[in-house]
Amino acid sequence: MKEYNEVIFECNTSKVLPTQYNLFQGFPLLQETLDTNVDLEPIFEHIKSLVNYDFKQYKYVMSWLAQMFQQPHVLPGTCLIFISEEGVGKDLFSTFISSCVGINYSHNTEKLESLCGKFNSVLGGKVFITINETNPIESRQHSENIKYNITAETIAIEGKHKDPITSKNFARFVFFSNHVFAFPVDTGSRRPNIIQSSKKYLPANYGVEENCKYFTALAKVIQDKRYQKAFLEYMLSYDITTFNPKDIPKSELHLELEDHSTPPLAMVLANMINKLSDNKSFRLSTTEAYKQFKEFAQEQGYEYKTTINKFVTEMTMIFKVKKVKCSKMYFDFDFVALKKLLIEKY
Repeated sequence: MKEYNEVIFECNTSKVLPTQYNLFQGFPLLQETLDTNVDLEPIFEHIKSLVNYDFKQYKYVMSWLAQMFQQPHVLPGTCLIFISEEGVGKDLFSTFISSCVGINYSHNTEKLESLCGKFNSVLGGKVFITINETNPIESRQHSENIKYNITAETIAIEGKHKDPITSKNFARFVFFSNHVFAFPVDTGSRRPNIIQSSKKYLPANYGVEENCKYFTALAKVIQDKRYQKAFLEYMLSYDITTFNPKDIPKSELHLELEDHSTPPLAMVLANMINKLSDNKSFRLSTTEAYKQFKEFAQEQGYEYKTTINKFVTEMTMIFKVKKVKCSKMYFDFDFVALKKLLIEKY
């Protein structure tokens, strides 16, 4: 009888010791003998529709998936977020990639709590995780945990009535939602890649009968192990030598969401710098600054409701604008320093 000192989950199999039993045994489809001489175009077409036929996004998603298969031990540090109307086939994509990865190494859920809450045992031993119907409220509640899980090298795994254990983290995350604001996005965020899917194959655009035929045929392909293994082999040969996961080709939706996340006061200050770009410094009374900023915010449609005391605090504490007192209270704007802060932070 062969004996082991410990059980581990390690995707970098070269690091496994003879005394360790590794729960990761490689992608199971590679062990099966199947005819992989099939046409993968239906799969490629489906992924293209999910990225709205954006070539840069298509290349990114394919490279992101290929890295998962070629280097399962290297976390990309980013996640994919598909925003679409119901009925574009997000579930088929999730099912197909999960089948290629292997049922034991993938997980599909609608509950973020099971991944980001106290009891998160489903995270253990996973390479590919999909979250369906991502809820904006729930994602904001767990935003810090989501960010941590995307990049953390190790995570604490805890099941009910069990002591937590520390495990290496190899999980990639894909989020699906029908809500535009499903995922919290900060300006300059480096983890999420937010993609708005095409409406091409929706019944309203493609026709009810054509839609039914298309997805019925696609479902047969998705469930066919020959296609699954063929795609896996294709991914293993896909060129990722120049792929940098952090180099995200931000979609129009992604950029719009970043704009919405920028504080109105930052937008107002940016406009002020652009208008007075020839000046290196500028002085304005706090009351006049407050009045001008409220007027500009109203003109631009920014939601900006605050008191003058809070306004002054934000200017000095967040945006580092110097406050001086003469006969009145003034702001001394150093446009060089302020511009540098706005660029770096927002």
